[in-house]
Amino acid sequence: MAKVTVNNYNIIILDGTVDGKRHRLTTGKKADKRLLAWYKRHIDTEFFKLYEHKFGAAQKESPTFKEYGLIVLEITKNNRNAFTQKEETQRFNRLCKTFGDMKLAEIKASHVTKWQNDCGLAPKTVRNYRSIFNLILEMAHYDEIITKNPLKFVKPPKKVYKEVHVFSKEDMKLLLQKSQGQFRNILMFNFFAGLRGSELIALRWNDIDFDSNTIRIATRIRDGIEDVTKSKRVRIIDMLPQVKTALKKLRLLTGIKDDYVFVGNFTLFFHPFHFLPSTFPTLKQASEIVA
Repeated sequence: MAKVTVNNYNIIILDGTVDGKRHRLTTGKKADKRLLAWYKRHIDTEFFKLYEHKFGAAQKESPTFKEYGLIVLEITKNNRNAFTQKEETQRFNRLCKTFGDMKLAEIKASHVTKWQNDCGLAPKTVRNYRSIFNLILEMAHYDEIITKNPLKFVKPPKKVYKEVHVFSKEDMKLLLQKSQGQFRNILMFNFFAGLRGSELIALRWNDIDFDSNTIRIATRIRDGIEDVTKSKRVRIIDMLPQVKTALKKLRLLTGIKDDYVFVGNFTLFFHPFHFLPSTFPTLKQASEIVA
């Protein structure tokens, strides 16, 4: 990366390296506070302008997005768990359908904007894709393959906030009245515990403390892969009487079979390595199930 200096005559000099050779290029402009600050913000662009004016276009090799992206995914994989690495790889592969064969130096802000507008993905999903996209482009910037990250000049799409539908007390009472057996225990547990589906199926009996009436939430399971919680922190929640009743009934049947709380071969019972939907069915759907 080039840097801004001032020579003995108070002239602004741009100091950088091209093809391993150092160049100190004069701007011909007297240094002042405002101008120095401007050059520091635009250093790479202005350095290569001066270089090209003096020597002609610099022959800077630029790998394709796919070539360089595969390297970045590999060298940064230790920063992710197995599930996240799989997700990021899938996002990268989809990005490659648009940008894979493009040289990194050819990717402009207009290309990124067009991709965001035409990809057909939800705003939240686009933001997830931008994460791996930005990582690759930022690394290319740090490696001096590109002079700027075009993603920084493209605003992410606005989040769309959807209305959340929750069960009323009457809904919960009706479902519990209509359900029976292990399904009723599961409903009662999560109505009053409020765990995410992935946290529910990762729950172990050693997370349950019947003496202090607390539950420790430390892990989740997604697609068979155990991981830390979404918030990446351990939570301790109170065990309400309804939850305690449901857990004691569950323990009679599953406590001696497996380390996990929700495991077994029962109808409507969840094995820990099956993916559980993140929300319960609608009242109409649930009523049909327990009818």
